[in-house]
Amino acid sequence: SAGLRLDHERKQALLNTFFSPAFAPAVAIDAKRNFSNVSPQASVAFRLQPEKMVYAAMARGFKAGGFNPASPAGSEAYGEEHTWSVEGGAKTTWADGRLVANAAAFHIDWQDLQLNLPDPRVPAQFYIANVGGASSKGVELELNARLHEGVDLFGALGYNRARFKQGSVSNGVNVAGNKLPNTPDYTATLGVQIARD
Repeated sequence: SAGLRLDHERKQALLNTFFSPAFAPAVAIDAKRNFSNVSPQASVAFRLQPEKMVYAAMARGFKAGGFNPASPAGSEAYGEEHTWSVEGGAKTTWADGRLVANAAAFHIDWQDLQLNLPDPRVPAQFYIANVGGASSKGVELELNARLHEGVDLFGALGYNRARFKQGSVSNGVNVAGNKLPNTPDYTATLGVQIARD
């Protein structure tokens, strides 16, 4: 399969920044910006056997820019974010459908990554800025087993290496090679589901 996604956003902001007491001059900004993008995507799947399939997918991602209601001077607006993502894997069923095992590998590449940054002048206040590039790559394994009628066991394991790329700067600090916020290297899920009539 293949497709295209068209995005268009028109944003307008009237930003008034003032201080009480007035230790700095007030700032007023009236701005308008249009954000447009065409994102292609494609995928292919091949069924090796009735219960075993391999697949691959590739897609372009887009997030529009915008305006910050409060930010340091010069950071009132931020630009678009783009990604390329590639994923491949296998989906399989075993034991007459009582066992499902899936595996996937992925890679995501960001350009002009949008990130929430703390405002150094105002405690507990954040603003959005483009900090540079980043990449995320990893694997995910998933297992679902029907142990008995109405009793299902499920679990998943994941590994993800998400890092800033060369040239990435956050609040004036070079963050190349650092881990992206809120992206754990390892994830795990384990659970049981019991259903009764």
